[in-house]
Amino acid sequence: MRKMIMLCLGLILGLAFVLGGCAGNLPKSERAHFLDANYGRSVESVRFNQTVDPEAGFKPEILEGFDGRASKIIVDEHRETFEREAPVDRVSPIFTIDPGN
Repeated sequence: MRKMIMLCLGLILGLAFVLGGCAGNLPKSERAHFLDANYGRSVESVRFNQTVDPEAGFKPEILEGFDGRASKIIVDEHRETFEREAPVDRVSPIFTIDPGN
């Protein structure tokens, strides 16, 4: 009898936790308003965070860094790495299949 009571209490508590986890933190009427108010905010924040200097196009200063020739050499070398085949000894399969079985 005691085991049955403990089992029922455990099931009730488990059901309460499951239903509590499925419940939203906003009422249904406010969910649509919250989503509409923040629509596109993530795209704006990512674009803003990736922009180092928004006024860069309006400044006549010369940028420091690679010149055109050095940049072209680096890009060409990078592209050539995709055209070369990987050495056979460096490629290792994740799963091996024994053909004898």
